[in-house]
Amino acid sequence: MDQYALPYHREVFGKRPCIQFANTTPLIVERDSTLEQIAGLFTHDDHHLSDGFIVTKTGVI
Repeated sequence: MDQYALPYHREVFGKRPCIQFANTTPLIVERDSTLEQIAGLFTHDDHHLSDGFIVTKTGVI
């Protein structure tokens, strides 16, 4: 949504598929992970803070 709100972005990229802008390798964390473990993942790659992440329970979304 942030990219789409930029000036002229809709006109230039409006007809392209959304997968072009999607994160194809999202961060996946287990529900039982501690805050320290999750914070450690964010310190290595902070773009997940803006892209979001997936929380699973025993590997199931």
